[in-house]
Amino acid sequence: MLVYGTGLAFDSGATAEILPMPMWIPLLSVPFSGGIMLLVALLKIISELRR
Repeated sequence: MLVYGTGLAFDSGATAEILPMPMWIPLLSVPFSGGIMLLVALLKIISELRR
């Protein structure tokens, strides 16, 4: 999600139909959520290894 979502977000050259904004802004939610999931998974692994 982090790698391919970034490519998806920045390769989109379209603009939103309703709001005058580029579509890469809402599409950044995909790599952002992938980064958060990676961070949570790493924190869980670290907490399990410390036990």
